[in-house]
Amino acid sequence: MAPPARLLLLLALLCSRARCAGGLVVHVKKTASRLAIVLPFTQRDSVYLLDSVRGWAAEGDPCPQIRALDARRYLDFVFWFNRELLAPQVEAFANDFTLQARAALSPLSQRACFRHAKFLSAGLSDAEDRYPAGPSNQFYALLLNQVGGCVGVARPGWPRAHAGPSFSGRYDYFFLMEQDVRPLRAGWLDALWLECAGPGEFFIKGSVLRGRRADANLQAARGSAEWLHVAEWLPHINGNALYRLGSEEFTALVAATRRAFDPNGGWKPFDTSLWAALVSGYMQPEVWPRYQAYAHKIVHSDFIQNWSEEISAEIEAHIRANESTTFLVHGSRHSQGDAKNNPLLALPFEQREAALRAQVAADAAAAAAGGGSDSADAARAELRSRHRAQREGEPRRRKGRGGALRGGALDGQG
Repeated sequence: MAPPARLLLLLALLCSRARCAGGLVVHVKKTASRLAIVLPFTQRDSVYLLDSVRGWAAEGDPCPQIRALDARRYLDFVFWFNRELLAPQVEAFANDFTLQARAALSPLSQRACFRHAKFLSAGLSDAEDRYPAGPSNQFYALLLNQVGGCVGVARPGWPRAHAGPSFSGRYDYFFLMEQDVRPLRAGWLDALWLECAGPGEFFIKGSVLRGRRADANLQAARGSAEWLHVAEWLPHINGNALYRLGSEEFTALVAATRRAFDPNGGWKPFDTSLWAALVSGYMQPEVWPRYQAYAHKIVHSDFIQNWSEEISAEIEAHIRANESTTFLVHGSRHSQGDAKNNPLLALPFEQREAALRAQVAADAAAAAAGGGSDSADAARAELRSRHRAQREGEPRRRKGRGGALRGGALDGQG
C-alpha cells in the first residue's frame, strides 16, 4: 500500500485545481493523461527556440510532482518542424538542431520531467507555408494528419530511430508552446499536466487576450459594420493553449473549421478561426444544438496569460507576486499579431484582406523567380530585424496529405 503522503499527493495531482480548492472532495481520473508539449519551429527561428528552452532552467524545478509520482512516462516534448526533417537540403541543420535541442532539455531530463523528445515534420507545401497561412497550416497538420515517426533506420547523426506512430494516437492532450511562451515559476510542467488530469474532458483550454491592446479596436468598431467582426474574434483563446487529442468530435470540428476558414490567401489564424467556428457561430440554427453539447469544453483559464506585445517586466513581476495560479506567460514585441511591426494588421478588415492577398501573390511570384535567403545564417540574420509574423514566409516542401510524416525521436534521459 502506498504511504499516506504519497497517496495524498497522487490524489492532489489527479484532481482538477478547482475541485481540490475545497480540500476534501476530489474527483480522480481512472487513468493518467498523456501530454505532449509541442514546440513549433522553422529553420529560420530555431536559434530563438533553443534560447527560449535554455532559459527555462532559471525558473527552478518544473516537475517536482511528476518526479515524485514517477510519472515522466506520461509527458513528451515534440519539436514540430515546418519542413521535412529528412530532406537532403536540411540535413546539416537537422543534425545540429537535434543535438542542441537535446542539450537544451538536459536540465529537465536530469530532473526526470519527461520521457522522450521527438522531432516530427509537418511537411507543408510552398503555398501552405507562406505568411500568414504557414503557422495555421502547421497547426492543422498536427491535428488532422496522421503524424508518425521516421520509417526504418535513422540518418547518421540522429541519436535514435523511432518507428510507428510518434504522435497521432499517442497522447490525450497537447500544449502548443511557441518560442515567446515563458515559464514564470517552478512547477510549471506539473501545472500543465494537472490541467489535463481533472475529471471529464475539454477541447481547448487557454487564455483570453489580456491588457489594453484591443481597446482601440473596440472603440473604432463601435456603431460600424466592423463591430460584428471584432466581436467574433476578440474573446478567443490564444493559440498557445491545451488541445484535446483522440476525440472524434473535436477532430471533426477542427476539420470543419479548416474548410470554413481556409487560412491560405487571407488573414485567418487558426485560433481566431476556431473561436469563430466553435463559439461565435452559435447564432446559426444548425450550429446551436452542437454548441450546447460542447460549450463547456471550450475553457478560458489562467494557467497561462496572453499579453501579446504588451508584456513587460513589470507585468511579469506582478503575476509572479500576486497570481499564483498562473505558471506561463505568452508575449513579446515580436508576437504574431503585433500591428505596430506589421502595418497590414492595423488596416480595416476589407483593406487588410486585399493587402494580404496581394502580399501572398507577391511572395509566390518571388519564390517562383528564385528569391529567398542564400543560407541559414543569412536567414537568421534577417530574422533578427523582422517581425515574427513575417518570419513564416520561407518556402517549404510537403509530402502528400494523409501519409506518414517523417521525423525522429530521442530519449529524454539526459
